Amino acid sequence: MRLIIELSERDKEKLLTPVAGSGGFQSLLRNLQHGIHGNELVLTVDQNNRNN
Repeated sequence: MRLIIELSERDKEKLLTPVAGSGGFQSLLRNLQHGIHGNELVLTVDQNNRNN
């Protein structure tokens, strides 16, 4: 199962900002960046469960 979130250009710009560091929040942002396809953020059930 996938969760697809439509991103505004502003949301997309914010999420695609380069991430510095190696903590938990930085890892989450990198994971989210890999799920961006066009103007959509695609999360799988595994990603959603891992981040809760």
